[in-house]
Amino acid sequence: MKNLSKKILRVRQIWSISLILLSLMSGITHALSAPPPIKLGKVDTDGDGITDSRDAFPLDPTQSKSPMYCGVRLVPRFAFTTNGVTTYSIPIIDLRCGRSSKESVESKNTLLGTDSNVNGIRDDVEAQIDHKFGRNADIKAKTLEMAASYQLILSGSLNNQQINQQITEIQRLDSCIRDKTTDTDVGNAFLAHRQFSTVARTRAYLTAARDAHYAEGPPDFEDCGNSSSTKTRRKFSSKINAPDISDYDVYFINGVNTKEENAKISKNKLQTLIKKNPVELLWNKNHFILELFDLYVEKLGEVRIDETDTQGFWKYVISGEVSPVVAAAIWWSIGRWMDSDRDIGYWSEQDLEGMIERIKESLENNRKTLVVSHSQGNFFYRNIHQAIDQWDTDKTKQCFAGIGFAPP
Repeated sequence: MKNLSKKILRVRQIWSISLILLSLMSGITHALSAPPPIKLGKVDTDGDGITDSRDAFPLDPTQSKSPMYCGVRLVPRFAFTTNGVTTYSIPIIDLRCGRSSKESVESKNTLLGTDSNVNGIRDDVEAQIDHKFGRNADIKAKTLEMAASYQLILSGSLNNQQINQQITEIQRLDSCIRDKTTDTDVGNAFLAHRQFSTVARTRAYLTAARDAHYAEGPPDFEDCGNSSSTKTRRKFSSKINAPDISDYDVYFINGVNTKEENAKISKNKLQTLIKKNPVELLWNKNHFILELFDLYVEKLGEVRIDETDTQGFWKYVISGEVSPVVAAAIWWSIGRWMDSDRDIGYWSEQDLEGMIERIKESLENNRKTLVVSHSQGNFFYRNIHQAIDQWDTDKTKQCFAGIGFAPP
């Protein structure tokens, strides 16, 4: 009886071992037929910053993700139970799926970059938008629209009016996005430094915006859901004790990025306040940001800026976020831009020349001349005063004066 029990136990052991071997063989066959599992590790063979386990192209530093890996794979696993070995599968989402959010060198060397699905959005920008807003369809859609509008401006296919229309739409979408979330890294704060990731792209966009501004005035601002700009304007009282300046020629110079019609509104308010008719508008068409960027490039150098993807400049302009190094460069640029010994820029110089000639005419007619300047208009007044003083010091002392308000 004892020997019989031993024989039965041995048969059971042999039977269990046979089941284990059969299960293992089945599992091995299943594993061989499945896609290879992802190998773990921190090896980055091509040095693109993406470990080989996450890199669909581990030997190509310009690519890291591919649609061919999209989907869920079932990876076989085994467990020992009282009934032998059980085979089961674990669903694994392949980390190599999708477009690369890292732009290739070839793409970065062009204004528009690579757009493999021809939807008007650069591949790396689209990938970053999808990664950030993939679970919020509304914000994702609006951010993609903004990116497409920026690409249209960079394409060079739009006229000045159309460029302003695109900028207006971008501002509207940005407003709509910010109304939907408390996250600050959205809209232009998220997109601008990614879209304009090189000096060439930044300069191309700012040049297009400046030229459109010069030809058409600054774009209108539209809040989310509004079809036109309806800003509430303060009502100014005309009940002031204004001095008698009937024998003066009075000029008004507006601040930066002011549409001519809005500059005229300010000029008319000044006319009412000082009870002087007419006040002549000297319209300043300047586009400050482009000139500031050119100085920023002058400070840091184009190579260094391209290496950092111009992020520092755009993060400062959009949200004020900045590193100490970038802050120093930007403040140097602003100081340089304000330097009285520096030219105020090509487009500003065109305006300045006309302003100086107009004021000389007043002084040549022996008229007392007053210039009222707002914000950046004060820089123009400073340059006008220097030019007039060099032209005729006595007339400058006796007949020329300026009043500045809201200085930058």
